[in-house]
Amino acid sequence: MTGKETLEVFDSTAFLKTLTQKPGVYQMLDTRGVCIYVGKAKNLKKRVSSYFNNVDND
Repeated sequence: MTGKETLEVFDSTAFLKTLTQKPGVYQMLDTRGVCIYVGKAKNLKKRVSSYFNNVDND
């Protein structure tokens, strides 16, 4: 980093609102964009929401 880069703020609440309550597969990426975990869920929104603290999953 040259010191001029800015970090993008991740809005977890807005992101979770875009997820379906249907079954799905998801992946988690590290800061370099490398896949570090792949998961599956019967309710994608509920499962992904469980990874965030203090975020409503309705």
